[in-house]
Amino acid sequence: MTGRPKQSTTLASRKRRSAAKETVGIAQSDPEQRRYLAGVRINLAKRLPAERAKRAAAVAAEAEAALARALAAPLPVVEHKTRPIQGPKPFVFVLMPFHEQFDDVYKVGIKEACESINAYCERVDEQIFEERILDRIYNQIVKADVIVADMTGRNPNVFYEVGFAHALGKRTILLTQSADDIPFDLKHFPHIVYEGKISQLREKLKKRVAWAVASIHSTGTVPDHPRLRYLIQGTQLHFDAKAHIIEYFDDDSKNLVRICQLDIFNDSDAVIDTSQLQLSLVLEHYTGRTAVNLGGGKYRHLLPALGDIFPGACVSSKLSIEPTSSAPHKVLTSKGVPAELHEISRFGRRLIEFRLVLVRRESLEFLVRWGR
Repeated sequence: MTGRPKQSTTLASRKRRSAAKETVGIAQSDPEQRRYLAGVRINLAKRLPAERAKRAAAVAAEAEAALARALAAPLPVVEHKTRPIQGPKPFVFVLMPFHEQFDDVYKVGIKEACESINAYCERVDEQIFEERILDRIYNQIVKADVIVADMTGRNPNVFYEVGFAHALGKRTILLTQSADDIPFDLKHFPHIVYEGKISQLREKLKKRVAWAVASIHSTGTVPDHPRLRYLIQGTQLHFDAKAHIIEYFDDDSKNLVRICQLDIFNDSDAVIDTSQLQLSLVLEHYTGRTAVNLGGGKYRHLLPALGDIFPGACVSSKLSIEPTSSAPHKVLTSKGVPAELHEISRFGRRLIEFRLVLVRRESLEFLVRWGR
């Protein structure tokens, strides 16, 4: 049994069949139309093979011409490089006095140490530029992966440039020939004290810069110092800032409570894991359950890890503290006590010195309301 041929059921095919039937019906009813359609079929039958042959000949001619042009053209010369492609070297920018007594320190001690671990090292006086030298130094500090600064002689220009690098959160390696040249505000930063021994400097610096290069190979970039901002009761901490400890009466415990709340803002573009960060407050005349007595009336209060801080986010930590029995209450509530915030991470140490004043919660709300 022979099956029927399959027919298309699409709307377009049905319309074509309907139009064809209509045309055939007209032709069958009109002899003149029938002769006209027969002539059209004959002309098409004669012209189609000729048109197809003409187009095929044109395509073949074009292909032959293209092949001839390709054969006539000289073969391109390809250079085979045996040196593997490498990414850009990490850039180490050097800050130091421009004096001939430092030439060997730079060329033999610093530059050779950096080049030995495949880092590119430059000083601004080696570069060609058109802008002002200070603008150029700013530009290079911003672009550098690592900053190496020789603090020997307490050169004010170098100190100023190092301050700019620290403000940007750049990883900065500090050098000095004598520990006497390290000012108080920088004593908490590690220094390579090379005492004029250039070979000793080269070996020590090589290890320090090698860590930065290893970071680039493992992560693709040298991670910046985490840009964290610290506030206590709405006051941003900086040198000589005055923040507040809040005192109020707790109805549940029926006791006076003193709270120091530290807010931590992440101003960087990366997630910061506070478990990799050690934060502590050193306060005079204030103790607490987690405080460590440092002697001399000072107590270190360790802050717990607060998990991840996402870019632009803030986390808070509250310390419940108590004044010691020997603490002069008048001093606590007037000029306050010295305080220090210590931040320790793989990027180094950071110290912020400020003052803390004890205030009643109602008094602080009044000050905030009236902007005083």
